[in-house]
Amino acid sequence: MAAPLELRACKSCAKSKRKCDKQMLSCQRCKDAGIDCVYPPPRQSSYVLLNDCHLSNEAAGLPKSSAGIREIGDVNTATQSSAVDLSTWKIEPYPIHINPNMNLFSSSMLKRYVSVIQHWLKSWVMSGSNPFIHPQLYRTRFPTCVQVAYTTLSAYINRTETNSEIILRIIESQANELVSNTDISVNDVLESLDPLEHLARAHALMVYQIICLFDGDIRSRHLAEGRANILVRWVTQMVECASSSLYLLSLTLDPLDLVETTSPVNPSSVTGGTEHLWHTWILAESIRRTWLTATGLQALYLTLQQGWAFCPGGMMFTTRRGVWEAKTAFAWERLCLETDIGFIQRFETEKLFTEASPLEIDEFGKMILESTYGTERMERWTQ
Repeated sequence: MAAPLELRACKSCAKSKRKCDKQMLSCQRCKDAGIDCVYPPPRQSSYVLLNDCHLSNEAAGLPKSSAGIREIGDVNTATQSSAVDLSTWKIEPYPIHINPNMNLFSSSMLKRYVSVIQHWLKSWVMSGSNPFIHPQLYRTRFPTCVQVAYTTLSAYINRTETNSEIILRIIESQANELVSNTDISVNDVLESLDPLEHLARAHALMVYQIICLFDGDIRSRHLAEGRANILVRWVTQMVECASSSLYLLSLTLDPLDLVETTSPVNPSSVTGGTEHLWHTWILAESIRRTWLTATGLQALYLTLQQGWAFCPGGMMFTTRRGVWEAKTAFAWERLCLETDIGFIQRFETEKLFTEASPLEIDEFGKMILESTYGTERMERWTQ
């Protein structure tokens, strides 16, 4: 039997740091203020399985039940697992059997990685996506913080010699505002953020950090160094939230609209099984790739700065070419059913050198391989 759900303070009470009576469908404070009362995810989670899809949760890179992989059942009679397997969200430390070789990563190679990440940001502005921000991710909800970061990034990319200083000051102001507004330490307020909100603020801060750390402006770099630990803390909180709250994705009417509703869910209006599972995977995979990119960015900068850095560890992500790039839920489902999507822990990716061809691995997977095992190993594999 699943443990009882513990209802938390509504978002309005949490934001104002006021006591919430946690009444359904609306707490008294929200009733008196005449505003919508929205509750964050309950503390204890369970995973609801959807209809009309035969993909396993494991194949989709999602948590599976403690009883193993279950196929998707009818939403009206779906059973809820009493526990969620958190192993797919586990952050693995650097394995002791892999001997780190600093010679693998020359200064020129590290700078090339910087160029790749900068190119990914530019790709997001120009095309609406990159290897860690899916084109469908913000289609339904585009949180303000990441809208501002996107617009600021676009201005930075199109800067001129005469307005560069102005744009850097704007970036400084926006970064300070982001951190002061959303660097939350109060538990009830922090827990009121849903997975997409966690991801959005991480993306926004990543934009400012990547610009400021590597632009060359001394003041910008100094300020960004002071924010480095905040980004690491945010992406850690993001993964913790995702690992405990992703079951909500099977309850929401829109897979990417993760705002909890206090109204009963009408099963007939729930998004079709395949479409819903695809969007669930998009959010989960975006969170994984963002954590890998953000923590790798921090290690990359410290290595350039001081010659070494602790490895932040690794987590599971999808490597198979075409899965991230799928344009529709149908195309994504077909790939998941027909091929191994290569959902793998970072420090197990070495086997791809012998078990897969370079053409089968996507751009993000190749970058992880190269940043883990070095350029020489990649070159031998791709020749």
